[in-house]
Amino acid sequence: MERYQFKGIETKNLILRRFKESDIKRFYAYRNHPEIRRYVGEGWCDCTYEKAKVFIKEQSGAELKTPKQWFQIAIERKSDKELIGDLGIYTPEPAEKQVQMFVTIAPDSQQEGFALEAAKAALDYVFDNLDLEQVIAIIDIRNRAAVNLLERLKFEKHGDFTTNEEVDGEDITEHLFTITKEQ
Repeated sequence: MERYQFKGIETKNLILRRFKESDIKRFYAYRNHPEIRRYVGEGWCDCTYEKAKVFIKEQSGAELKTPKQWFQIAIERKSDKELIGDLGIYTPEPAEKQVQMFVTIAPDSQQEGFALEAAKAALDYVFDNLDLEQVIAIIDIRNRAAVNLLERLKFEKHGDFTTNEEVDGEDITEHLFTITKEQ
């Protein structure tokens, strides 16, 4: 398997980087916010501080394009060096030439354009460095902000499906979006 060393991405307002131990408290806080937890899937509905700590440690050594694994990137605001969110890249199988991506921004940093800035930088990075043809996004239909973000990025919607997941007692229906390198 080819190795992809992620060294970080810098944008006008953000630094996309690997997680570090000092991120645990902030990561745990925003991942447990009800508006975030509602959309991140059943695996994060019970995010304990210990689970966040283990996750951050695992991600500090994770590698991009590892089959059937998520690679999480910390999103840091340049102006105050604050962790404001994370961006996940999932590789289903290396031969597929696609990855799945999502962005999570802490509620106190939303509506400032950070999700758009981070997603654009990540798309440029994966298409330029990972020999991919397509990025997919699977979004809870209730998450209007995420749907709007994907539409602004020119992702194409391909339909809806109901998952076997439940979050806080609610069945989940999701949209499937895709974008290709040419788009």
